[in-house]
Amino acid sequence: MRLWAVVAVFLMALVATACSDDDAINPGASSVSAGSLGSGPASTSSDASSSSVASVSSVAASSSVAASSSVAASSSAAASSSAAASSSVAASSSVAASSSAAVSSSAAVSSSAAVSSSAAVSSSAVSSSASSEDSLVPSYPLVTVPAGQFTQQTSDGAAFLHSLDAFQIGVYEVAYEVWYKVQVWAMTNGYNFANLGRQAGTATGGTVPVEATKSVPVFYVNWRDAIVWCNAFSELVGFSPVYYADPGFTTLLRDSRYDNAAQCDAACARWEASGYRLPTEAEWQYAASYIDGNAWTSYQFVSGAGSTDEAEINRLAWTWLNAVNELRPVGQLDANALGLHDMSGNLSEWCWDWKGDLPATAQANYRGPATGTERIHRGGGHIRPPEDAQVGYRCFLGPGFGGNNIGFRLARK
Repeated sequence: MRLWAVVAVFLMALVATACSDDDAINPGASSVSAGSLGSGPASTSSDASSSSVASVSSVAASSSVAASSSVAASSSAAASSSAAASSSVAASSSVAASSSAAVSSSAAVSSSAAVSSSAAVSSSAVSSSASSEDSLVPSYPLVTVPAGQFTQQTSDGAAFLHSLDAFQIGVYEVAYEVWYKVQVWAMTNGYNFANLGRQAGTATGGTVPVEATKSVPVFYVNWRDAIVWCNAFSELVGFSPVYYADPGFTTLLRDSRYDNAAQCDAACARWEASGYRLPTEAEWQYAASYIDGNAWTSYQFVSGAGSTDEAEINRLAWTWLNAVNELRPVGQLDANALGLHDMSGNLSEWCWDWKGDLPATAQANYRGPATGTERIHRGGGHIRPPEDAQVGYRCFLGPGFGGNNIGFRLARK
């Protein structure tokens, strides 16, 4: 009977060895399957789990083989029933020890896998969050306009010599997608707007940008909306904001709603700040007229043009001649000498200045009257005649009014 017991133990060990060998092979297949789930946090977690399974199976297999070898050695050495009994006890003890080792190893590997998986998911979550923040920051290219002196001549008969410091100005009018990204951030960071800005083809403000019209300039924003939005964009990207409610620059303008109209209309500009702002009227005309610092586009031409020929106008500006009453995506027509698109046409663009008579004597960095009732906007538009798109043509409107023909372009120091 004791001999039969030894044989039984020997057979059980062989079965255990066969099962353990199968488990040691399968993790390879499991690892491939986990990889097929894709990359990122989910795959990291799956790989960690597969590693845990493989390690546990490998430990179990190794332990079972050890038990089997122990039994086999003891069995082959047994010559008497007493030896068989001793072999049986040894085998039993070895299996128990192996089982304990397998469980201990499994716990250790599983714990390690869980920590690894958790760390991978946490790291991925941080990366995802950072990526999400980055996606909120829109791209808005600017060019540097060299310092210089030009004759600022306008359609109302003014002409004076004007010297300007170097500044930056946007390559494009502010497109709806750019407006929207900043506006969404601003509304969750203490800002409010009288108008949420409209996307072409919509009758309400603040709609989610769509592919077909996201690059069309934003419209239905008044002058107050524009300066408050400039402050928001500056804060979003880490620049120092420009517009404040007081000359001491302590109260940042964050609200363009009508209850805050008086504060906005009395805005104080911190010109040395690094943030986004509207161009002054002089900066706008200087950039629209610039050719090489010595030659300048005539005040009677659209920006970048060499004549008033219709073909020349249509090459550079969306007016009622070619726009068919439709706003167009920014940058579709030719640029002027500085690489600026749509300085004439598409939308008229808000400038900083109050409307007033221009000086009759030479000036440096003139920024308009200290007070007024209407703000300057320049450039004509898609529903206006080409004469309105001439670089010397002045337009003006109350700061609380917006419309389907007014947008803006950004400047910086």
